[in-house]
Amino acid sequence: MASSLTQDDLNHRMIEAAFLCDLVRVRELLDAGADPNVRDEEGRTPLHQAVLGNSLGLIGLLIEHKADVNAPDHHGWTPLHFAAQEYLPGLARVLLASGADVNACDDEGCSVLWRAVFSSGGRSDLVKLLLESGARADQANAAGETPKALAERLGLPVFEVSLEASRPEKPAGSAHKRA
Repeated sequence: MASSLTQDDLNHRMIEAAFLCDLVRVRELLDAGADPNVRDEEGRTPLHQAVLGNSLGLIGLLIEHKADVNAPDHHGWTPLHFAAQEYLPGLARVLLASGADVNACDDEGCSVLWRAVFSSGGRSDLVKLLLESGARADQANAAGETPKALAERLGLPVFEVSLEASRPEKPAGSAHKRA
């Protein structure tokens, strides 16, 4: 990488490379001193772009270089919001393991769990992961709607499936055995 590049040049190139999910180029730019938390015109960081591009390798690289897993964009969306909205449980798991706030809310008050329910199409694996990670099903958005109420309104059984799957088994001698 040419040493004549300014920090602004490096950061601008970082935004472009992250948008393209170009792992090799992002690694070169990070090694040259680019900021892993630089923001584009929408306030998104390279980590936001890596999630949107479904690039697990790029996410790992950025986290290794101290990317902020809780950085909000101009609308309050964190990388975990995008993983939930795009319904990417594997990426959500990595972000959560790296310290992402499971109860972060965007500018509309929508939590990560609300976004996951909205995008679930009835699937429950991501909802279950978020609940097991401490997501609050009673956290209302600006319109007063909780993730659980959203699921009920949309006719999605995601909470019943997720809550049933996360209940501990009763001991064998228990009077109330699971069916």
